Amino acid sequence: MGADLLIKNAKIVPEQGVISGSLAVKNGKIAAVASGDLLTEALEVRDIGGKYLFPGAIDTHPHFFDPGAEWREDFWHGTCAAASGGFTTVLDMPNTLPPVKDGKTFALKLRRAMAGSLVDYALWGSAMPDNITDLEELQRLGCIAFKGFTLDAGPDFQWSDEYEQLREMKKISELNGIFGVHAEHAVLVQRFTELYADEEWSLQVHDKSRPPEAELTAVNTLLMYSKLTGCRLHICHLSIPEGAQLIAKAKECGVDVTAETCSHYLTLNYEDNAELGTFGKINPPLRSRERMEQMWEYVLDGTVDYLGTDHAPYLKCEKAGEDGDPRKAACGAPEIDIAIPLLLEEGIKKRNMSPVRFA
Repeated sequence: MGADLLIKNAKIVPEQGVISGSLAVKNGKIAAVASGDLLTEALEVRDIGGKYLFPGAIDTHPHFFDPGAEWREDFWHGTCAAASGGFTTVLDMPNTLPPVKDGKTFALKLRRAMAGSLVDYALWGSAMPDNITDLEELQRLGCIAFKGFTLDAGPDFQWSDEYEQLREMKKISELNGIFGVHAEHAVLVQRFTELYADEEWSLQVHDKSRPPEAELTAVNTLLMYSKLTGCRLHICHLSIPEGAQLIAKAKECGVDVTAETCSHYLTLNYEDNAELGTFGKINPPLRSRERMEQMWEYVLDGTVDYLGTDHAPYLKCEKAGEDGDPRKAACGAPEIDIAIPLLLEEGIKKRNMSPVRFA
């Protein structure tokens, strides 16, 4: 058997365990995997010196800002970064300009993805109070899930209070769809933000303004609604171990829920990384060192199902904030090209995470 590419001396990571051996590729597909050497000729041979060879990863949560804000990043540049970071499939979020809320806006986003994406992709749809009658069409067109916000998400994306969350989840349950949620309680965030409005801004103040209690309250409500409606639920970018504990208990009770976290919640915290300033301003916020370490427990035991990068690059001027006001700085950070290397280091090398679990 002739191959196009032969990779030798690799630690290959399929589902059943790590194989020390070789892998052959022909016509863009894996043609053979074997322990030790594969006796085959190939156009290209690479000896990777005992390094891991993982399956291409799926990012459940990138923001490529295409269409609407391509000066930050478009599909081409975003997916180039994804490929360089080990992601071969991206599930792009719908809160672009315009958001993916109906057939017309889905078609626009799909055209951009088809023209620009370097890797495989799928598209999220929006779940907002004003597009509940469009959800069925979005699912028919191919949206893999529906994204909602439980608090203000800017002027172009309607957020959903508890009444609307319940209404949306009932509808999505009828469609056997998935409701993915940015979970922070609107009133708690508003009141705590007001409480700390006069305190000098820092990453710790950002955490206190959008505290763990706000995320925990929203997660708890969503889990209850999922149980009541039977709607499949996905908690986006989970940042707190208390939320992971609730999700673990809900899974034990039969609630159909998955959770993702991000490399920034597993590698950064407001204590050790205070010098990042607004470049570390993300929602939900970076938490304490203790919470960061506790999140690893739920990654390692399987409570957290996915890594979603929440990749969201901004211009430096946007991260500085209008007139230099950190409270007006954009929230988000780029990481799709570095998330996997960071978590390989932190998970496998430092915490003895199984390579199969990592994959």
